[in-house]
Amino acid sequence: SRGNLAANGWLVSSNGLSLSNNITLPGTQYYQTRALGDSLYIVAISDGTYPTITSQAITTVPVSGQKIVRTVKVSTAGGATFVRGLIAKGDIDWSGNIMSDSFNSSDPAQSTGGRYDVTKRKDNGSVSSVSGRLSLGGGTIYGSAGIGETGTFLSEGGIVGDGAWVDGGNTGVQPGHLETDVNLSFPDVTPPFTTGVIPPAGVVTNYSFYTNTVPVSTLAYPLGHIGSMVTNHPTSATYPAGTLQPVTTNSVTSTTGKGRHAVTTTTTTYTYTEFIYYTNTVSTSTNTTYYDIILDSGDYYVSNIPNGSQVLVRGNARLYVENDIEMSGQSQITIGTTGSLNLYCNGDAKLGGNGVVNTTAESTRFSLWGTPGCKEVQLGGNAEFTGTIYAPQAHLHAGGGGNTRYDIVGAAIVNSAKLNGNFQFHFDENLVVSGARSSFIVTGWSEI
Repeated sequence: SRGNLAANGWLVSSNGLSLSNNITLPGTQYYQTRALGDSLYIVAISDGTYPTITSQAITTVPVSGQKIVRTVKVSTAGGATFVRGLIAKGDIDWSGNIMSDSFNSSDPAQSTGGRYDVTKRKDNGSVSSVSGRLSLGGGTIYGSAGIGETGTFLSEGGIVGDGAWVDGGNTGVQPGHLETDVNLSFPDVTPPFTTGVIPPAGVVTNYSFYTNTVPVSTLAYPLGHIGSMVTNHPTSATYPAGTLQPVTTNSVTSTTGKGRHAVTTTTTTYTYTEFIYYTNTVSTSTNTTYYDIILDSGDYYVSNIPNGSQVLVRGNARLYVENDIEMSGQSQITIGTTGSLNLYCNGDAKLGGNGVVNTTAESTRFSLWGTPGCKEVQLGGNAEFTGTIYAPQAHLHAGGGGNTRYDIVGAAIVNSAKLNGNFQFHFDENLVVSGARSSFIVTGWSEI
């Protein structure tokens, strides 16, 4: 990170900085100058959110005495580890029905309850290979693609562009949506610790609460009733219990017998009010689950996570795994509603089956950090993956997919990647603001 540049011999110029060859750097610049014999160089770093680094070297040709000046300007991505959706050092190969776009989990206008919503998608999906081949295999990017100076881009019938371009029936790459000077750094992961508390196993009881609403009727007005109340007005030919309302009398006259005397028959109907209201009762159900690893807040260590393991994260935990992680079948890492996990893996990570279930649906709550010993990361089956992956020596293989739209939600930085099947990758732009922080990384350079 930049820190305080106005120290350790760095000078500050608040009104721009003039260099040789009529080059002027605007705004506030922090700079240093060093002489090497009859040559010198000056390095300047601009002030701002995303600093620009400018380096100028001046030397003298020995025989002719001619001055040679070369100036290079470097742009950076500031402060956030995940500034693009999928980044690889080497090859990225897509095969199948692959799509990448973006959303913002922190903005209700660009997500629903913090989750990706196709009706609110954004077109800042970004897929980049620094020094390898980017092969789309006919896939679609709502956003941009990028390669480095030695990279190769193959659209293979794919579509890259903003939402209007992609949804407008266009093909190929929209002008301005293919970068050809991507230049990023990939520092190794050093785990913050390599020993620690071995996490416990145990049974966890989960409680579920649900409410039953039951209708109740009464002839008297109920006191302290719960919820809404409706009133009916039935009638009865018999004397009703409860509160009586006005009486309606119907009289019918008829003749009967030899003398045909007139007989009057009277029917009396009592109209009353029946009150209907509702009571709520809360019921509780419980279930118990055995977990092989239970993580509360703190630092934990395990040799490996074997296949079949059940892992529960209910605090803010960091876990170092010295060897492989293998999850398939019913194996599962569950990030609870109060949990978050930074998982440091020194071996391969195979997250198939149910994989990682992030109940919070927040990509900032789960991060997989692959050390140099992590050579492969697999995401398989139809399970959702919500989180981030930083494994610069690993090959990412994400296959399967299905009908779900939630194959990968978050971001990934790897050595190489292959995505196949019916697969969708949604970059969460909130990671730029709220995700993991890092040193500034180089995003491009040019000679001026």
